[in-house]
Amino acid sequence: MTLARALTPEGVDYARTLLDDIRQQRPAQIELPDELLFESPYSAPLHGVDIDVEARSFANRRIAGNYLSLLLQAARPNLAEEYGLWSWLGMYYLPLNHQTRNAGAVLLGRDEVYVLHGADEHVKRRRYVHYLWSAWQLQRQHPHAQFLLDTRLWDYRDIVDRVFSSQRIFNSEGVVELVLLLYTQDGKQKPKFGRSRGGLRHLIRVLEQLERTYDVYGMETEALLRILPADFDRWRPDRSPAVPATPERVARRPWERFHIGIRSRGNRSQNPE
Repeated sequence: MTLARALTPEGVDYARTLLDDIRQQRPAQIELPDELLFESPYSAPLHGVDIDVEARSFANRRIAGNYLSLLLQAARPNLAEEYGLWSWLGMYYLPLNHQTRNAGAVLLGRDEVYVLHGADEHVKRRRYVHYLWSAWQLQRQHPHAQFLLDTRLWDYRDIVDRVFSSQRIFNSEGVVELVLLLYTQDGKQKPKFGRSRGGLRHLIRVLEQLERTYDVYGMETEALLRILPADFDRWRPDRSPAVPATPERVARRPWERFHIGIRSRGNRSQNPE
């Protein structure tokens, strides 16, 4: 039986040094020293809970998320905040879960994909790119997000990177579903979805503009579709035009639910008392 532990700050520093060495040496496989994972001062036992782990690979985020959900279901409720544990898990599973170059050499992402480091607020914003934390949380929050769940753990291209790099997008069921509805089809990204008019980057800018009036990250996908401008009609699955939004159809910010029309930025401060 192998019990999970938590990396200490010294352990995180050591892990980052090892990750940098791997990038420079480009080995064909990863072998981590036991002292990092199982010895003080680099790791410490978890207090009040035993988590029995097994070394294994994961074919995609769905499988990893299911495994971690079962593994951690009896653990403490604030597990998402235990960054030492997630850093330990990230390094423990790394030897069997990493990308390789065409020549067979190991190819790694940035450090925060494997270990969570830095000030608490920084970690809280960036933990969504951790390859195991994000798979675990994705399975819990978006169990029907097939396109995201069926990607490899080290896949951070395009749509995956955009969703995982934004805390607000990741935590919005409506926006995640909207992105997948507009820009994926049959488990694949649609061609030219990124920089085209009405594409993903355009959508992010439009959501920022609509947020001046609407609670876009708290809205359902159907309501979001109704307030998108015509630029996005070509990306809709049924190619149907946008339906004009009305107060009855769209969840606005609390102070705007009884007002008709989108207010300008200059009028935003005129909220009713």
